[in-house]
Amino acid sequence: MKSADIVFRNGLILGSAVGDTAPEVVAITGNRIAAVGGDEVLDVIGPSTEVVDLEGRTLLPGINDGHLHIGGFSQSRPPAALDVSPATCPTVRAVAEAIAERAAVLESGEWIRGRGWVGAALSDLPGTEPWAGLIDEVAPVNPVLLTDFSGHAIWVNSAAMRAAAVTRDSVVPTAGLARRDPDGEYTGLFVDAAQAMITDHVPPTTDAELEEAVRAGLAELHRNGITSITDAALNPLPGNEDTLGGFRVFDLLRRICGRHDVPMRTNVLVTFSSLGSTMLDDTRAGLDEWERPESDPEWFNVRGLKVFADGVPPSCTAWVSHTYPDGSHGCLTVGGDTDADRADELAQIIRTGHDRGMQVGVHATGDLTVEAVLDGFAGVLANENAHRHYIIHGPLATATHLERAGQLSVGFNVQPSLKSTSARAIEAMFGRELSDWQWPLRSMIDSGGVMAASSDAPVCEPNWRHGVAGAVLRETADGEVFGADQRIHVEEAVHAYTAAGAWQDDAESWKGTIAPGMAADLCVVDARLSTDDPRTFADSEVSLTMVDGITVHDSQR
Repeated sequence: MKSADIVFRNGLILGSAVGDTAPEVVAITGNRIAAVGGDEVLDVIGPSTEVVDLEGRTLLPGINDGHLHIGGFSQSRPPAALDVSPATCPTVRAVAEAIAERAAVLESGEWIRGRGWVGAALSDLPGTEPWAGLIDEVAPVNPVLLTDFSGHAIWVNSAAMRAAAVTRDSVVPTAGLARRDPDGEYTGLFVDAAQAMITDHVPPTTDAELEEAVRAGLAELHRNGITSITDAALNPLPGNEDTLGGFRVFDLLRRICGRHDVPMRTNVLVTFSSLGSTMLDDTRAGLDEWERPESDPEWFNVRGLKVFADGVPPSCTAWVSHTYPDGSHGCLTVGGDTDADRADELAQIIRTGHDRGMQVGVHATGDLTVEAVLDGFAGVLANENAHRHYIIHGPLATATHLERAGQLSVGFNVQPSLKSTSARAIEAMFGRELSDWQWPLRSMIDSGGVMAASSDAPVCEPNWRHGVAGAVLRETADGEVFGADQRIHVEEAVHAYTAAGAWQDDAESWKGTIAPGMAADLCVVDARLSTDDPRTFADSEVSLTMVDGITVHDSQR
């Protein structure tokens, strides 16, 4: 047998598709896994073979972060944007202080951006929602735009509304929500499609600044062991920009992702409407205008259509059968005057993508939304889900929905990291029983469908170890367990971040598992995931990441 280029030994190997027992040795030749097994594999060690002693660490397939937004992630990190997450800014006062510090070094009129606030976590917030007046004093001449943790709402100051020419007479886009005060003036909170009332007027970064940020973001993903991604909402038509990037990010990824430059396997879902909504006319017109580029399944693959079908529970914009504290139920964020009209439009959007041979990934967080999405998928799936259509998120899907999704072979893409941070908010909003059920990972797996996991960065950091811990423990920061019966095992969580993501990409035949002939996409984490306390996972370091046989991250070098 030909000598291997690299041999990994003396560690825990997860994600193998070889035999019933865990392998002990993995050999790499070129860009493929050459052999997997026990001591017999050591015969491939030659004079030039690099032997990596894992010293008890865990080797697993490269992580497939199957739902994120690289443009939004790259441009929402310091120093480009303020970190106003609860960990950094737990109060309105802390947010204001961060804004004031940034404003002190800027010229009048320069924008201040930030990301990560959670209304329910701002301990000194009067009421339940932030408004412009809370931050006007610290930045009277600098427009401020703060995106919430989910990306579905922005909090702006009065200077931002002036810069965007927003007045009481400004019209809110369809499928958007903008709060008004008792006098009819906008308060500074814009949700879903209404974000465009502000974001369309934010000066774009230069091409050089954007490329620098995206390259840094991709490098951060490599440092986290991530070798494949799906950027799940990019408008591919020139001239279209939004907070997640739009055309320039699409074109940049097309140019740089590959073995020749940045080895990151990239799939893209395209969208043609304002973020947070999807309109049938926009979708049809965009697909007619767009010239779909030739795809490379291994490096840059434009496979699908992204559909925003609703918002998120914290904004009371997910469509739910339960009642929000304000008495509402939310609705679908598509066109139509009634729930029935909107459900019909959603089904037509799904069919539009399906009939053009595209995978359709649908953002659905409310239980009624999941039901409408499944109705739409059922209308186009005759025998098998050949396009790998799937539901994005689905935290409130019911047991009946999961059974139906399994029958249709419709997958889910979930974000386990959100369980620990959202459990108490859902409990306060809908009660303990639903909060225990929220993110029903055990039931998703047991339903027979495919459940992939991801970060949804920048909603969560791309730290899959935190996600694995969240799936296994379902604990809040103070250790309270929500829904112990929905816990899954470490190996199942790893599968969700690797092999299941490969299924979503229609690529399980060549990536996502450790087996001979599979792509040499691997990562090493400085923990023994099968036996270590999951509470320590998030802080464990990824010491090595390999894509296509190329080492793209090595903490020892």
